[in-house]
Amino acid sequence: MEGFNNVGRDVLRTADGRWLEIRRIPTDRLEVVVLYADITTAREAELELAKGSQWLGRQLAGQTLLQETIEVATTVKSFESGVQRVNDLVCEWSGWPVACAYRVSPDDPDRLVPMGLWHLSDPEPFTFLRASTDQGSERKGEGVSGRVLQTKDLVWVANVAVDPSVSAERRAEMPGIRGACALPITSAGRVVAVLEFLAREQLVPDPDSTELLRAVGLALGQVFTHRGI
Repeated sequence: MEGFNNVGRDVLRTADGRWLEIRRIPTDRLEVVVLYADITTAREAELELAKGSQWLGRQLAGQTLLQETIEVATTVKSFESGVQRVNDLVCEWSGWPVACAYRVSPDDPDRLVPMGLWHLSDPEPFTFLRASTDQGSERKGEGVSGRVLQTKDLVWVANVAVDPSVSAERRAEMPGIRGACALPITSAGRVVAVLEFLAREQLVPDPDSTELLRAVGLALGQVFTHRGI
């Protein structure tokens, strides 16, 4: 009401889903002319265009991630250096703050042991997580990465607070984390390593992201095939 006597323009959505443009035009007689226009068609076209631009941006970012991963796979000197670089690249692409890596134990194919390779956008909140992870291991079928070893496929955890594969102790070591994703690295048809990523938001997997990450895992698997660990 304070701004009613001033020139103004508002765009509002009605209860039935229409978009209205409301213009206020003061007159010399201290009156206000209010004009209403239904701009639903134009507004919906604008929103669709914005969605299309966002989708295009995500596609371009995904292509860049895959291209850079392939470059890593053809240039790195060791599997470990490849894992570290891909951890960083995936976190840059996704905005996820934490990544770690496991490899399959050479003495026990049903156990994952930490590689000590991390991406941490802010290390301090995850001090206990890093220490406990680097000192422990994951069994096949247990934990997020252990599920990957069992299924040989990418695993998404939408909400770590309610997922039974994430223990209470693990949750306590992940302040501010809500989602998780674990990616298998395969060579000759077997899982040789797992990359685990943690996100501040709940993760709702989409087919494009799933296929992109699978392609990243396959490219990194080539490093293991040709250079070993």
